[in-house]
Amino acid sequence: MGRVFFFLLRRSLTPYIRGVLILMKRRAVTVKRISILGSTGSIGTQTLDIVTHHPEAFQVVGLAAGSNVELLAQQVVEFRPEIVAIRQGDKLPALKAAIAQKLAKQEDRRTDYQPQYGTGEAGIIEVARYGDAESVV
Repeated sequence: MGRVFFFLLRRSLTPYIRGVLILMKRRAVTVKRISILGSTGSIGTQTLDIVTHHPEAFQVVGLAAGSNVELLAQQVVEFRPEIVAIRQGDKLPALKAAIAQKLAKQEDRRTDYQPQYGTGEAGIIEVARYGDAESVV
């Protein structure tokens, strides 16, 4: 199954992610801290699928999206990044409310989680520049 999984992913991912997976397959796996710009888009969701299947290899430290509040809130609750940005600043209150609601529904996780927030182009740039990220997708 592992070979089939890598084959299917190899065909649909960006060359960067493909390269990282190949290198990790060849040597000891270390956790790579990543920020994802456009996390609610096609490449972003594919990258998060890989993170889900390889939690020992990746840690999401930053997420940025355009305007899809519901999907971004779901991703934030699942991956617990340290910094989050949404391009449309007027949607930040809705994003915070959606995150709080989703966290309240989870009984087995701590609910004191509080990421840094950013909005607009400046927020997206902050996610990209975030110091703890080793790579940006």
